[in-house]
Amino acid sequence: MHRLGEGVKTMVAARVLSLRPKLVVGAVGCVLVGLLGNSPADAAPQGASAVTYSAYGWGQVADYEWTCAYSVNYDYFNGWQAPVEGLGSTIAVAGGNNFAEYLQSDGTMLGCGEDDYGELGDGGQEEGGGFQNIPASNGLSNVTAIAASDDNGFALTSGGSVYSWGANTFGEDGNGTADPDGNSPTFYPVETDFPSGTDITAITANGIFALALDSTGHVWTWGADESGELGNGTTETYDATPTLVPGLSGVAAIAAGNPDVLEGDDDEQALALLDNGTVDAWGADYQGQLGIGSTGSPVTSPTPVPGLTDVVAISAGGEDSFAVTSTGALYSWGENNYGDLGIGSSTPPTDTPELVSGLPSMSRVSAGTNTTEALSAIGGYYCWGLYCPGNVAGADGLAVAPVGAVSLGNTVEGPLVAAENPASLTANKASVTIRDGASQQLHVTAGFPAGGMFPESTADATGTVTWSSDDSAVASVNSEGGPVTANQPSGSTTVAAAMDGLTADTTVTDSPPPPPSVTKVAPASGTTAGGSSISLTGTNFTDVTAVDFGNNPATSFEVTSPTKLTAIAPVGSAGPVAVTVTTPGGKSTTNSGDVYTYSSTAVAISTTSLPAGTKGAAYKATLTATGGTTPYSWSASSLPKGLKLAAGTGKLTGKPKVNGTFSISFEVTDAKELNDTITLAVKIAS
Repeated sequence: MHRLGEGVKTMVAARVLSLRPKLVVGAVGCVLVGLLGNSPADAAPQGASAVTYSAYGWGQVADYEWTCAYSVNYDYFNGWQAPVEGLGSTIAVAGGNNFAEYLQSDGTMLGCGEDDYGELGDGGQEEGGGFQNIPASNGLSNVTAIAASDDNGFALTSGGSVYSWGANTFGEDGNGTADPDGNSPTFYPVETDFPSGTDITAITANGIFALALDSTGHVWTWGADESGELGNGTTETYDATPTLVPGLSGVAAIAAGNPDVLEGDDDEQALALLDNGTVDAWGADYQGQLGIGSTGSPVTSPTPVPGLTDVVAISAGGEDSFAVTSTGALYSWGENNYGDLGIGSSTPPTDTPELVSGLPSMSRVSAGTNTTEALSAIGGYYCWGLYCPGNVAGADGLAVAPVGAVSLGNTVEGPLVAAENPASLTANKASVTIRDGASQQLHVTAGFPAGGMFPESTADATGTVTWSSDDSAVASVNSEGGPVTANQPSGSTTVAAAMDGLTADTTVTDSPPPPPSVTKVAPASGTTAGGSSISLTGTNFTDVTAVDFGNNPATSFEVTSPTKLTAIAPVGSAGPVAVTVTTPGGKSTTNSGDVYTYSSTAVAISTTSLPAGTKGAAYKATLTATGGTTPYSWSASSLPKGLKLAAGTGKLTGKPKVNGTFSISFEVTDAKELNDTITLAVKIAS
């Protein structure tokens, strides 16, 4: 018998309010919110009673001196169901060895379980049967995500900062310190030390190391590194400061694996899902958990996993790994001693991704040690491996099969569903308004009846429904995915979703975009010959169809952003005109900021040569121009050292400090911002 986490690791399937179970991806080795022992006698707390559940847990635990539940309900066929008084509005769960964290909707955290190493972040030594508030110390507030390793908790804030607490044996705090002897745990949350300006968007942890993903798509790692799990090209004892994984960019998601404690291993791997839908892996590979076609020595740098494309979700478990593709296919690789991979048998390790057959379209997967859980796109719950909720079978009392499934000894070797088909389908929005050319993702919710250990609930069913539009001319819809696009002409139509004989409707109104406006024209004048490049500033420069100078269309134009475009002025007549922009939203209204003035005469530099000079002697020349509108403004580049040009008069004066022949570029600009340039040579004798 083991206390959960000391010899056995499994997973949490958590319910939040009325939602279908949401998997805790990457949060392996979770302590559960309930108990499951050999029999009701040796596991049930005194006075256990039935409750209304908001979370469920299962696994094998030897005793109940600590538990996250004040009361539980035991069902011999369905296993222990633990839930939880005092949880509030929980939106995420993470678990480690004998402790768990619960993120609340208001950004605060609760913890329960063992606290020997400060795992609850509240000062230490507070283990017991109730929930402890993880305090907002050292600036920790507005938490958006949580993670847990063996004896550490982690939190990500809305400001992109990471906090950690608990054992710091291998530098898990990530602040440059470590406690190899285990004498000085971190009892309160402390901020992890990232370079200034780093914006972290995701965290994950497992075993004795952690990973973070920043807003630029780069990955940071810290903690133990004996299996190369930090991805920095080496194997070392640990690194107590977050370090960028070299050569890895464009990352969309991360996952951390853990050792298989049942096999006495101490190996960890890491996965990164890239923006292009491929997966990189690094770390321990003794069981083929990297999926790169080999087993053996650690791989210390990110390496592509062959054969995986269009991946949308990943999870790393106890020496095994998983990926879900955009089509809902689920792949697994690595250790398979207990049917961990869900491929129908307990086989030797698989060192390349293998399709898990017999499943519908899947959406998420979460891997534990020897146990894997997954959700289908319509909310169906699947479990396989050593510890699954359901029948309590075998002499050791392990939960081995999901609700309604057949127990296969102590191992469920193939995916078995534990959820009913939906009984209703409801559009999340009865009506939406979308402007011309824009798109919006529509969602529908599937309602599930009560069944087994799951009460009546709902889940997002997007991705498995069939979508259709009554009038595609007004709004068209992707039949498989639900994104709807408004088209011209404007109007309204009904977009319907259908699944398993159920339907749900959304009224889509096509609204034209707002008209554009022009607020600035630069330069604001040019010659009647046209050809000048004009920059326009304004609003709603989207899908521009025309730019006009008075009644004359621009020779050409290029939109660079919704507020900027560049146009080439056409030939025009002397005088002011309004520059207007036309889009599907209409034509811009004239105003004082859109005026462009044509000038009949162009400014031109009339000076054609410069007199020679002598080094150290006084030099004087005057540049002249004709046409345009005075006053003129002069400028020059590449002047010999010692000479200067007067901007208002065009006088070139001074004492040259160098000798030689120099080419000088001159520019004159008139009051209408018309200009002319010329390059003249001057010879300076020694």
